[in-house]
Amino acid sequence: MKRQIIPIIIALTVLLSACQSQHPQDSLIGSAWSLSQLNGHSLLTGSHIEMEFDRDTLSGYGGCNFYGGQYQVSRDRFILIEGVDSTAMGCLTPEGVGDQESEYFRALIEADRYMLVGNRLELLDSNGDILLVFIHQGSEPFIALHSLSNQRWRVATISSLTLIEGSLITLELTSQGHVEGFGSCRSYLAEYIEDRQGIRFTRIEMGEELCSHPDLLEQEQNFTDLLTYSDHFELIGENLVLITQRGEEVVFVSMQE
Repeated sequence: MKRQIIPIIIALTVLLSACQSQHPQDSLIGSAWSLSQLNGHSLLTGSHIEMEFDRDTLSGYGGCNFYGGQYQVSRDRFILIEGVDSTAMGCLTPEGVGDQESEYFRALIEADRYMLVGNRLELLDSNGDILLVFIHQGSEPFIALHSLSNQRWRVATISSLTLIEGSLITLELTSQGHVEGFGSCRSYLAEYIEDRQGIRFTRIEMGEELCSHPDLLEQEQNFTDLLTYSDHFELIGENLVLITQRGEEVVFVSMQE
């Protein structure tokens, strides 16, 4: 009887040792998350907060500023070491986004525990109350802009703006890494870089046309600003949707005949 029990005990010992050798930090490394709840509340409309984990550091976008910090996890414990470092931009839209970001940074600092539940990451305080709820970004249906050659698109809606009636904003891929279009008041040329993380517009040049309509010029400036904050494109049905780092959505419809 003892000869049958000993191998089982040895097998269980090896299994337990293997489980203990797997560092809990490994489950977070390389993962990216979007915040869905902050202290039990949804985020402001038009805002967006992200976090991504490296081996010892985390980084992301707080709704207005980019941030980073060092973290440690042990079992279910989560510790943010020496607080949060961030850029120092001031953002006015959407209204209250600066206060929301400050509340988010405080919650990160107060976090004491974490839980992974399906595609959710929850950060809790020392009393077990949920501070932050994130949704995993791994399944987002990114689309490569360079795959949409010879297609012309028109902006139908922008989540953070009310488009001027009768105005026109377009986008067309001219070659890989380059797009052109009409921004409301003037033509534009733009350069972009795509990788597995998404898309970044690195240069935007405006045409020399005269623009005597101040409202159209302001709308154009808002649109090009959205391009500079681009995160990724999604193809939803027949529409092309640009998602920005701040959570805005720009919906394009095809202009193909």
